[in-house]
Amino acid sequence: MESVIFEKDDQTFSTICIVENLSEDLKEIIRKQLSSICHGATIGESGKKSYSYHNTLREFLKRYDTKSESTKKGMIGELLSHVLFIEFFREFQIISPFFNLEERSIKKSFDILLYSSDQKNIYYTEVKSGNAKDEKSDDKNITLLGIAKSDIQQKLNDNNDNNWLNAINGAKISLEKKNIKNEVIEILENCLEDSQESNLNSKGKSVILVSVTYNSISDKITLSRVKDYSTKNAKDFCRCILFSIQNETYQSIESFLRAEVANGN
Repeated sequence: MESVIFEKDDQTFSTICIVENLSEDLKEIIRKQLSSICHGATIGESGKKSYSYHNTLREFLKRYDTKSESTKKGMIGELLSHVLFIEFFREFQIISPFFNLEERSIKKSFDILLYSSDQKNIYYTEVKSGNAKDEKSDDKNITLLGIAKSDIQQKLNDNNDNNWLNAINGAKISLEKKNIKNEVIEILENCLEDSQESNLNSKGKSVILVSVTYNSISDKITLSRVKDYSTKNAKDFCRCILFSIQNETYQSIESFLRAEVANGN
C-alpha cells in the first residue's frame, strides 16, 4: 500500500506498520468500511440510511468530540487498527463493532475481537495509543505493548461476565454467515460459563497486542525491538501476536473525517 511501511516476522508473530501519511488507499478503505467497522457488518452493510457512511461519520464525531485528548488518541488508534487489520490481516475476520452498543461512552469489554476460520479460534485484542513526547519511538512502543498486555490479561482473568455478554452481543451484529456465527457464539458462551464459574485463564487464550505510537517518522519504530519483546512475553498466552503501528499524529485522521463531513460524504 502506498505510504505504508509494513514489516512482519512470522516466527515471533511480530508486525510493524508505519503510516507515512494518510494515503488515498487508506482513505478509500475508511470510506468503504467505516459503517461496518463502527456498527458491525450485519448492520453496516444493511443499506439503511441510518447506517450510511455520512451518518456514521457524524455519529463517530459526536462520540469523539465529547472525549478527553487521551481518549481521542485511543479512538483514532483503534479505528486505524481496524483499517489496517482489514488490509494486512486478511486471514482474520473482525467480529466486534467499534461503537459501544448501549451508549456513546467508550466501549466496555474487549477493544477488538478477530476470528480465524482456519484455526476456529478467537483472538482477543487490546489497543493502546499514545504520543512518544520525549521518548524514542521504540521505547514508547514497547511501553504501550506492555500496557496492552497487562490490560488484556486482566480482562481474560477477572471473571467479569459483562465482558463476555458484550462480546456475544457484538458478534451477533458483526457476523452474517450462520455457521461462523454459531462457532463464534459457542466459543464466547463457553467463556461466559468459565467466567461464571471463576475458571478463566488467559494462558489458554490467543491475543493480539496492538500499540499505536504517535511520533515523527524520522524516528521510526523497529521490528527488531518488537521481536525482542515477543520472545520475552510469548509464553503468557496460548498465542500472542504483536502489531505495532506508528502514525505521526492522530489529528491527521481526525482532520480527514471532519473534511468528509464538510464535503457531504
